[in-house]
Amino acid sequence: MTTPPAPPPAGEPHLERPPGPGALDPYAVMRPKWGRLVARIAAAVVLASFVVAALLIPGDERQKAEWGLGDRLMILGSGVGIAWLLWRFGSIKAVPSRDGVVVRNLLVTRRLTWPQIVRVQFGGGAPWASLDLDDTDILAVMAIQKADGQHGRALASRLAALIQVHSRAEEPPWSAPPPGPSSPPPSAPGR
Repeated sequence: MTTPPAPPPAGEPHLERPPGPGALDPYAVMRPKWGRLVARIAAAVVLASFVVAALLIPGDERQKAEWGLGDRLMILGSGVGIAWLLWRFGSIKAVPSRDGVVVRNLLVTRRLTWPQIVRVQFGGGAPWASLDLDDTDILAVMAIQKADGQHGRALASRLAALIQVHSRAEEPPWSAPPPGPSSPPPSAPGR
């Protein structure tokens, strides 16, 4: 018989973890639940379809012009381009570490340190999470998707907890309020 895990100590953030590999590691790679598999299968199907089309498209005598080598290479190149985009979509991820997080989106990979990240947003009409940065920029995290339901919410919670833990670790000791009761506000003059 196993006992359930103890709740985190008071004041410590609870890291909600997605089920599966790396469930106990808060620094596990964050990926969409189905996006990787679906994108890679679609890439293979698209590439195979365009290769077949480029090879088997007939040159008909009734046409004004035949499908020449350039036309076939253009069809093949289009298929390779679409397959590459799908393959890249299948490789989106966020990789947290003790130093920060690396966010790999569709076209851009960006490395951030924890102090650069103000908060994570996972609400509204956006299809994925986004990070508010200290330079007022906003960075999409395509690896954490609303379409993934509970899995996406768990990843967003885990990233938010990591941001909270590391931002607290980065605060200088003089920024914390002094312990003890707070002093009452000064009274207004003339009263």
